[in-house]
Amino acid sequence: NCGSEAIVTKAGGSSLNCCGAPLEVTFGR
Repeated sequence: NCGSEAIVTKAGGSSLNCCGAPLEVTFGR
């Protein structure tokens, strides 16, 4: 975990930014 920031997106999930790599994770959507 290199300063991973979890941000809630309007897409109904959350965007995890790790090392400048945006990973879109959606839960149950």
